[in-house]
Order: sequence, then C-alpha cells, then structure tokens
Amino acid sequence: MFSTIKKFSIVFVSLILLQCSEQTKENHPEQIDPAKTFKEFITKHLDGYKNHRRERVTLLGGGWVNEYFEPEKSYKIDVQKTNSLITPFTGFCEFTLTRHITAFHKSKDAAALDKIVIKSDQTVHKHYYGFQENEWIVTSREHQKISTSPSNWYDCNEILQAGEQKGLTNLEGCWEDYY
Repeated sequence: MFSTIKKFSIVFVSLILLQCSEQTKENHPEQIDPAKTFKEFITKHLDGYKNHRRERVTLLGGGWVNEYFEPEKSYKIDVQKTNSLITPFTGFCEFTLTRHITAFHKSKDAAALDKIVIKSDQTVHKHYYGFQENEWIVTSREHQKISTSPSNWYDCNEILQAGEQKGLTNLEGCWEDYY
C-alpha cells in the first residue's frame, strides 16, 4: 500500500513539474529561439510566392496589364531583443520583389488573357515585425522603386483614393496573406 502511494506521489509531482515547465515556456519568450522562428516565418512568406504570385489585372498609366510578383532569392533579416514585455523581440526583413507585367490593353478582360511578360521592374521592401504572444506580426512595411536615382520610401499599405481602382491596396505585391 505504501509503495502504491509513493508511486502515485512521484507521478503526481512529475505531472505538476511538467505543467510548470510548460507554463514557464509560455510566459517566458526568451525560451524561444527568436532568430530561428523569424527565419522560418520569413521563409514561409517568401516561399508563398511559389504558389501564389499575387497575380492580378491592374490599370496603369498606359492601360490595363496583367502583373505578378516574385521575390529575389537573397534577403536580409535581423532580430533584436527589446526591453518591452509586450514585444520582447523585433524582426526586420529586407527583400526585393520583381514585378512582371504584360503589354498594355484597352480592356481589363483583354489584359486578363495576356500571359506574355514584356517588362519587369524591381522594388526593395523593408518589413518590420514584432514578436507578440508567441507569433510574429507586421508592425510596418515600406517599399522603394529601384532606379538610377534615389527615390522615396512609401508605405506598403497605401490605398488608392480615387479612380477606377479606388480602394486597391498592396500595390507593390508584398502582402503576407498567402502562406
């Protein structure tokens, strides 16, 4: 009888210690490898372009085009520890997206049928993230066209305010919705 109680006590204490260990991991994000999780997060985002190229028909200055985006293979990332209890880590990713576009068309339907790329341009993106409640969330995103002269940085969350495509957002193909 004493042996059974002793075994039960050992199992019970072991379960309590295991539960405490799990709660400690949840309440202390420093137990998580932030660099590893951030790299996995960014890899998942950039690999998402393989299955969803953010293809769409859009109206540009010369007419309707079919466009899609693909990231360059190289990118830069960094993760830093903060003093914040809410956001104990921040992450940064810089990558280049190439936008491929078709010829200009007079109608949206004609552009949708065109799959022949005639031009490409590139945009550098800088995305900033915070690690909150064990997940990486976007805090800000900006982009800059690659050109021969320096240009301004623009918010990736820009929303068209007027015209036929009023309300269109993520103009530079960088949205994270498709993993």
